[in-house]
Amino acid sequence: MKIGDKKMKILLSNGSIVLPDKIFRGELLIEDSKIGYLGQKIEENTIFENLDAEIDCESKYIFPGIIDPHVHLRDMKQKYKETVETGTKAAINNGVTSVFTMSNTVPRLSTPEFIRNYQKKIEKNIYCNVGIYGNISTGFNFNLMQDLKQLGIYGIKIYPGDTSSLFLLDWSPMLDIYRILKGNFPDNNVDPKLVKIQFDEYFSVMINKKNFEEKTSNWRKLFKRAAELNIPILLHTDVPILKIDREKEFNERVECGENLLNAHSQIYSKYQELVHILFTFEILKNIKNENVAESNKEKELNVIPSMRFCHVSCPESVELIKLLSNELNNQEFEIEVSPHHLFLNYSDVNPEKKTHAKVLPPLRSREDMMHIQKLFLSGAFSFIGTDHAPHTTAEKNDTFFAAPAGFPSLDIYVPFFLTKIIDGFSSFQDFVKYASLYPAKHLKMKRKGILEENYDADLFVLKEVPPYQIEPKSFYSKSKLSPYNLDNIKVVVEQVFLDGKLVVTKDKKILKANKILKKYLDKPIGKLFLPT
Repeated sequence: MKIGDKKMKILLSNGSIVLPDKIFRGELLIEDSKIGYLGQKIEENTIFENLDAEIDCESKYIFPGIIDPHVHLRDMKQKYKETVETGTKAAINNGVTSVFTMSNTVPRLSTPEFIRNYQKKIEKNIYCNVGIYGNISTGFNFNLMQDLKQLGIYGIKIYPGDTSSLFLLDWSPMLDIYRILKGNFPDNNVDPKLVKIQFDEYFSVMINKKNFEEKTSNWRKLFKRAAELNIPILLHTDVPILKIDREKEFNERVECGENLLNAHSQIYSKYQELVHILFTFEILKNIKNENVAESNKEKELNVIPSMRFCHVSCPESVELIKLLSNELNNQEFEIEVSPHHLFLNYSDVNPEKKTHAKVLPPLRSREDMMHIQKLFLSGAFSFIGTDHAPHTTAEKNDTFFAAPAGFPSLDIYVPFFLTKIIDGFSSFQDFVKYASLYPAKHLKMKRKGILEENYDADLFVLKEVPPYQIEPKSFYSKSKLSPYNLDNIKVVVEQVFLDGKLVVTKDKKILKANKILKKYLDKPIGKLFLPT
């Protein structure tokens, strides 16, 4: 059977087909780029005639392609860390058929020119579908937001401290609140309701409220324009404290005997995460109040943009977002969880991998990790995003404070997570929901995220195998390291289909996809591609 060079009629037979609500044994027929049939095999059905190939999936599972809404593909001036080619190869090899790459590249994706240049690079070098986000940094111009939209960005990611000389975002109100209130809360015992009470007390002083409204005028302007254009806002929730101040506190904690990862968790504390969330909601409340004052009911429907709280690291943040959502008339907000906050904590990491486990937001305590797991099982999160963040081994082996935050995930995301499920955590069906279906819905991708007739044939075949070890040196990513224990992996991805083409085979040969996910202003829902 030839692979990749043409669309074919391929039958996947006798497989266990994984849907969000059930697993059943049946047949899946790929016709051209779509799923032509899904169900039990009917012998007299002519749809099964004239097959190009049949793959026996006995004792194997068939999953929809995984959609990862949060990766860093780097490239450009950081191609020594990762390229769009190596990152997407790592993805497709393990059944991740669509990824959405963050905008803190070098240069950042903050202008139409930077975005076009990045898209050109992507078109030629990718192995899975790729979508991109924009950024507020050098060259960002508020008046060009519609241009960014038309270029096909899936949102604007805001990192702590982000701003532009052409459009200033003032972070001083957040810093003021943090400094005034931070002494009231111990390191590991932050009650979100109490934090909110003190936050509200701060704003009960009229001068504080007035100063906040004046200094955050551009924030309101940005959010309202994003709502008008249907551009989601993505937030990395943290306080932009000076690096020198963090380093001073870090060294003091380490000198007092704290675990390196614990000290890291405290200098990027839960409280900082909560302050950023409260800061954002105060701005949104002010937007709502302005709108009510204008008495413009038609406008009121579209003044708050879609908001995503990325890689939420602690249960208190989830509780606070839910609480504040109720205050905004049950406004829905996306809450993303990353695998490392589900399965890693600062106490149990291999001592030799401390710097490899450094990440932002940081790993929290074992108790926090277990609470995050319970929240995941209860349906508190919107979807999973890996935050695949590759760095070189030399960088990650530097002294702890100097080492960059983040580590690669795409090479191990699917086999590691599904092994956790085999070991008793969650279910294959829930994984399909949070790793495929829900990302597709939130990103408004038509015909993706689920195995269903007439949906795109993005899928993979999985086999349970005796336990084996994944060696980071085998990663397709340029980043050959991992903080995870990869000694007992129990599944392997055998085949991957993208757009109806077999792009990964059991011998792991991989073919390029050459597609960029794109949204247009006149078609805000669905998936389109740049010309190839």
